[in-house]
Amino acid sequence: MQKDLQCFCFVLASIVVAVYGAPNATEPYDHHSELDMHGQMKLYWNVNGSYITLELHGNTTGWIGMGFSPNGAMIGADMFVGWVSSGTAYITDRHGVGNTFPPKDTEQNVELLSGFECDGWTVVKFKRQLAGCESGSDFTITGDTIKVIYAYGNTDPTGSDIVGSNYHFTNRGAKSLIFLNNGGATTQTITNALNYDMLNIQFPLPQIKTFYSCKVFQLPRLTKKHHIIKFEALVQKGHELNVHHIIVYGCTRNITSVQRIGESVQCYSANMPLDFYSCNSVVVGWAIGGGPFTLPDHVGIPLGEPDSPTHVLMEVHYDNPNLVAGLIDNSGIRMSYTDQLRQYDGDIMQVGHNVSPTSQIIPPNTPSYLQYGECTSGCLAQAMNDSSLSEIKIIGGMLHSHLLGRKLRLRHIYGNGTEGPFLLNDDNYDFNYQEMRVFTKEKRINSGDSMQMVCDYDSSDRSNFTVGGLSTRKEMCIAYVVYYPKTALKLCETQPVVQSILNYFNLTNVGRTGWSWPWTRLSDFIDNFTHKTVLDIINSMHWNQTTGSMLSSAVQYMERKVTCRVNGSSHPKVGANAPALNVAQAYVAPVATCAVPNTGFPVSKTKEPCPGSGSGSGSGSGSPSIKGFMFTTLAFVLLSLMAAA
Repeated sequence: MQKDLQCFCFVLASIVVAVYGAPNATEPYDHHSELDMHGQMKLYWNVNGSYITLELHGNTTGWIGMGFSPNGAMIGADMFVGWVSSGTAYITDRHGVGNTFPPKDTEQNVELLSGFECDGWTVVKFKRQLAGCESGSDFTITGDTIKVIYAYGNTDPTGSDIVGSNYHFTNRGAKSLIFLNNGGATTQTITNALNYDMLNIQFPLPQIKTFYSCKVFQLPRLTKKHHIIKFEALVQKGHELNVHHIIVYGCTRNITSVQRIGESVQCYSANMPLDFYSCNSVVVGWAIGGGPFTLPDHVGIPLGEPDSPTHVLMEVHYDNPNLVAGLIDNSGIRMSYTDQLRQYDGDIMQVGHNVSPTSQIIPPNTPSYLQYGECTSGCLAQAMNDSSLSEIKIIGGMLHSHLLGRKLRLRHIYGNGTEGPFLLNDDNYDFNYQEMRVFTKEKRINSGDSMQMVCDYDSSDRSNFTVGGLSTRKEMCIAYVVYYPKTALKLCETQPVVQSILNYFNLTNVGRTGWSWPWTRLSDFIDNFTHKTVLDIINSMHWNQTTGSMLSSAVQYMERKVTCRVNGSSHPKVGANAPALNVAQAYVAPVATCAVPNTGFPVSKTKEPCPGSGSGSGSGSGSPSIKGFMFTTLAFVLLSLMAAA
């Protein structure tokens, strides 16, 4: 009896916690995020044309604030601070001048929509234009990754505005978010879907900085066609900074090493079975910071067809920068699929610069080094022709590089050489926040068009060349593109021909000293005149922004080696090499401008009633509500039962 009473008490305690939670959002929002790890600050937002509506919730009866920052610091940030006091809600438009009190903007380019306090929470809802209206103070919201800073105080201002003494102490932080073209946070109701979880079970994370784990799974045996409609990472709690990305590859050949299925091995090493290398067609993917990805209602990735994979390989990129011992991981990815078929078959294509330790080179001490990789018109057109298509439509995608990446862009080059609007662009790339984006408007790629991936790297803190590779200290320059209708094309990339790079450095008599696994490296080549490796020679040269830009410009127009992979193999009708892409007319992005009026809106209002309270007659300490009354009643019952137990 006592045990049953204790169980009942536990259930009742769970109900109390659920009941006494944060207030609900005041309207349906397409996007939301918990800004801190403990759920004390929550942000909801909707984008309507050239305006954005923001609703900020803070677990305090004091002031709450947020800001858009170029780098996560206060200086240069566009900030908003609100509070509810003496029956009135307030919002202020401010700007950061350093780690000190943020002054009010001359113009208040913000409109307060509502505000209230409820059960110990403060809620402020406001809107502003996407464009930054006041030069030097306001931030333009674009599709770039934006650092959101947040803070809150324990008390309201004693006067008409916050002052320096209203300090937030440790109640502050920053989080990267994508406000536009971000489908990761949306919730779509899915009925009759099946889930298939691919997990690393009790995997001992090696005590090295970077490790790639590869594990082959046999997919469910399906007797008819299904569609993958959603995928999401299942990252073990506490390992969020250890799991960098997860990619699931379809295997294009039968896996003969059946005894190795379900075993985690080191990717691309001598311990990896050779038939695992046939698993090279991207099925789904996720990277650090990203949320669940749901495909649009009219598109699904097919499973259960004759050409669908029966086995997949899950590649997990682990980071262990502090060499922590004893980490055991159970992370993986969930794939949701259904037999309720969508209108179109879709797929994911990898485009950009082929990962290469020989031709993907970034000089040191260069604040801005541009690198280019193409999905050629010849490869794209041939893949479309094979599927009797004249066009494909891109519905979203994800940009990817490693630690040096600062600005990433996927360009769209029409068949006549003119560049169209960017397919994907992020001028504030964050290695620790890589979200799959969903476009509000699909982007059409015609046969004869090409795509070019451009990565802007900052190698200021490097003293030697950085090369392409898997580890976070090496680099990548790729995009994962979600599109329909499906073709057989899985990998569409280029890299400069190695001999052209050697010629640039006047290395015309080079021999090979050995073979590295799994890729040939520059250290495998030796100059027969100086008897030094190619890597040692170029590292000994003087590098700065000027010499780095010269190398970048030269490499951009070198002949390309083409990777055009369909069904696990190079396309037989696409040539191995191609000339460098020539863009006849570059695209110039439009500059966002403010609509008039952009100031003079209400920045204070009579506070709204706490939802469910009926009257809204609370003070600055937080209004009572039915939820609060339920909490008090349940807590009293719980304490009585626990005493009896």
